[in-house]
Amino acid sequence: MDWISHFLFVWICCSLLKVDKKILTVALMGSIFPDVDIPLSLVFGRGFHRGPTHSIVGILILAVVLGLIFYKKSFKSSFNIGLLALSTHPLLDSILPWPIEWFWPFSNEKIVILTMFSSKHYFFFYIYLIAVGIILALTYLLWKKKKLIPIEPWFVYKI
Repeated sequence: MDWISHFLFVWICCSLLKVDKKILTVALMGSIFPDVDIPLSLVFGRGFHRGPTHSIVGILILAVVLGLIFYKKSFKSSFNIGLLALSTHPLLDSILPWPIEWFWPFSNEKIVILTMFSSKHYFFFYIYLIAVGIILALTYLLWKKKKLIPIEPWFVYKI
């Protein structure tokens, strides 16, 4: 899934839960943080994307990194909200036909969750369009009702 959809999904969830703006910053960073492997794919090869940073162990490591980045707020709360936001990333990516190494480093097996429904890629395309459509519709509705938490640059907050 594209980074904008990950970002909007977590922004919608945080707005509905009415989280603090400082927590929103951690959550939004966590929503796209697993895709840090995209530039690394240039070094390690194309197959590196959706590997370690999308695995359960990778998500835990990235949550610790987020906790350390935002430790002044509170390591525990930054770790927890980071873990939740980071966890949404591979789950949303799982609706697409490209596999994820969920159990890296214990197994290099790549898993696609929705293959049980169809082996045709067009099915995934429709699921993707529906998911993105729902995310965009919710964003619009919440924006119109002024329910979205305003996003400001992370450096505005005294983290």
